[in-house]
Amino acid sequence: MNKYIEIIEIERKPKTFVYGVRNIHHGNEIGRILWYPKWRQYVFEPGQATVWSDDCLENVIAFLKKLREDRGIKYAR
Repeated sequence: MNKYIEIIEIERKPKTFVYGVRNIHHGNEIGRILWYPKWRQYVFEPGQATVWSDDCLENVIAFLKKLREDRGIKYAR
């Protein structure tokens, strides 16, 4: 996806998934993408004390948009 991060499925729940966002070079999880029921959409939860560049954030945003499209959600709330 990106030369610095990868997004992988880490947990399968009954109706949703949890994805880990990892640093490719170290393998450390630096954030998560998960279903946020109050907003009825997937959200990104960055790890504590992490720093993000615009290209890494754009990759996370593209992944979130794809998840939203796959679920048939027309727009973010």
